[in-house]
Amino acid sequence: MNEELLKAIGELLDQKLAPLQKKIEVVDDKVGRIEEKVDKLAAESPQDVMSMLELLNKKLDKVNEMSSLHIIKLPLMNLRLIG
Repeated sequence: MNEELLKAIGELLDQKLAPLQKKIEVVDDKVGRIEEKVDKLAAESPQDVMSMLELLNKKLDKVNEMSSLHIIKLPLMNLRLIG
C-alpha cells in the first residue's frame, strides 16, 4: 500500500511539474543566448556592456518584485492509487 501511494504521488508530481520543467528549459536556452551576445558585445565595446548590464539589472529587480514563489498545491482528491 505504501509503495502504491508513493508511486501515485511521484506520478502526480511528475505530471504537475512537467510544464514547469519545460518553462525552465526555455529560460535556460534564452539565458545561454543572452550570454553569447553579451560576450560578443563585451569584446567589441565594454562600456556598452556595462550600460546594458545596469539596465538589465533594473529590469530583473522589477521582475523579482512582481514575482513571488508559487507553491504547488495538490489536493488529495487528485491522488489515484494504481492497482
